Amino acid sequence: MNRVCLNIENLTMKYEDKLIQENLTFPIYEGDIFVVMGGSGCGKSTLLRHLVGLKRPSSGKVFIYNESLWDLDEDKRQDILREFGVSFQSGALWTSMTLKENVSLSLEEYTNYSKNEISEIAKQKLSLVGLSGFEDYYPFEISGGMKKRAGIARAMALDPKVLFLDEPSAGLDPISSKNLDDLIIKLNKEEGVTVVIITHELDSIFRIGTNSVFLDAETKTMQGYGSPKELLENGCEKVRRFLQRGEL
Repeated sequence: MNRVCLNIENLTMKYEDKLIQENLTFPIYEGDIFVVMGGSGCGKSTLLRHLVGLKRPSSGKVFIYNESLWDLDEDKRQDILREFGVSFQSGALWTSMTLKENVSLSLEEYTNYSKNEISEIAKQKLSLVGLSGFEDYYPFEISGGMKKRAGIARAMALDPKVLFLDEPSAGLDPISSKNLDDLIIKLNKEEGVTVVIITHELDSIFRIGTNSVFLDAETKTMQGYGSPKELLENGCEKVRRFLQRGEL
């Protein structure tokens, strides 16, 4: 079995006094396409914010390669977090910048590459996601699916070990969604990146997910851990119902 790259231990998530989830304990292994799933309002995006260092746990630990994220000093924590790439639901592209300029931002800030080297790397990342030839387009000039791909190219700019995707298929037609799934599999297999994906799309969950956790809004804790196929066969009734019809 591959080694653990993230380990969540007894994690409790709150917004002030409002409990979102508690007692979350599970590993994410290198090479996984790990799906965070559950109904609306269960805390999927909140969990992502905890995993990428945007929100401190109310209690519990998030370990990244055996380092407790919030027990590190700020410089060391930021060094570790630079090994993550994140693409949020909207793509979050700067509309006043071309796709190449968007992808170049983190390279300009965190590397010592020359301007020409950064330009070449940005073009390579856009080519990786199927956007070769669109380097000088602005976000408003391309389709929703292409914006999602451009967001992933930007997240891949620094060659992350782990890629986090928040609802990447949201708002896409079935063909674009399938193409995005194929891209995620390609990045996982060919680029060797571990993927953590938040999604409620059943087709995507079964098509790409190698492991998963199910968060339950009612009990405010996890109700299942394992591959989606295993949970469909052997999970609790609530998880099986979700995976059969997408309903809770």
